[in-house]
Amino acid sequence: MTTTPDWIYVGRNRLHRSRANLIQTLNTVAALTEMGLSIRLYLPPWPTDKITIDKKLNDLFIPTKIDAVRSQLLHPRWKFWPFIKWNYKTLKQAKQRYTRSAEISIALGKAKLSHHLEIHDFFALKEKKQLDIILKMHANKTIGLLISITEATRQMLINEGADPSRIHVATSGVNLHAFNNVSPFNPQTLSQPNLVYIGRMSNDYGRHIFQEIAQTTQYQITLVGGSKEDESPNISIKPFAPYHQVIDWHDRMSIALMPYQPSLKRIETLSPMKLFEAFGAGRPIIASDLPVIREIITHEHNGLLVDPANPKAWIDAIQRLQNDPALAVKLAENAKASALQYAWPARAKGIVNAVNALQPV
Repeated sequence: MTTTPDWIYVGRNRLHRSRANLIQTLNTVAALTEMGLSIRLYLPPWPTDKITIDKKLNDLFIPTKIDAVRSQLLHPRWKFWPFIKWNYKTLKQAKQRYTRSAEISIALGKAKLSHHLEIHDFFALKEKKQLDIILKMHANKTIGLLISITEATRQMLINEGADPSRIHVATSGVNLHAFNNVSPFNPQTLSQPNLVYIGRMSNDYGRHIFQEIAQTTQYQITLVGGSKEDESPNISIKPFAPYHQVIDWHDRMSIALMPYQPSLKRIETLSPMKLFEAFGAGRPIIASDLPVIREIITHEHNGLLVDPANPKAWIDAIQRLQNDPALAVKLAENAKASALQYAWPARAKGIVNAVNALQPV
């Protein structure tokens, strides 16, 4: 703790809650560490009698040890200012400061500490009246690099006046280590495909698509994390699964269905980890034909894109893969190859290259 790291990542994720933002943060810090960077992650306090950083990394199949420090001063009730004041010298001495929290970014800006900011929810920034503050800090280079989660987010930032030369797109990613033991795609499973969806279910996530498939076909569907109201003779419901069981469900999956609906709130900023995890598992993917999904999926190359709201289009796509196993194999192989592009180390390398390309302030 006596040596100041080159990079400091200040987060607000709770270690004992396995949410997507925590998984993204830990994988990003681990990937930066693997690159040989000296980086320290500060997080809010966690109950040390229930979880440790090493156990959490192990649970998430992250093999790289990281320098993670718990700080009571990062509790949201303190508005992050006491943390910055207490750690000001260390923060000042670090070569790079990084966060994915707008609130922490604004606090760093008030302390005149330059940094880089990941933006995951453009619309929340507007609603909370934070976007203008962030754009001003970007203009005066208090924020060096804005890292947007989608190309659509990048374009919205540019439309609001952000400097396009200092915006880097870094989607969500996939931990390839987690999928080392997932069996290769077997086209023989297509005769009775195991259709699995992992995550919360709602109308915006395509509930009616699954219901219609179940009612009009004999396909068996498993909703991991679904609710009892979704259960039917052809739909089985499984409870929310810890991460290691999520990997097991990918192993059992024949086809990955991603029926995101245009009505999904903030669909323009969607970068779903489950899509990249389907890449990692090497499964054929059928996904909604939406602009944000087209940033990732190329139709008939690493997935099939279909009309989000038309159940028949989804059924036709499943039957197409059944009738053309060679296409299914091609999609699965290309999905697996795409995983390399979206692996966390590739994401980290892109961020570092973008940071290094900045002109000195």
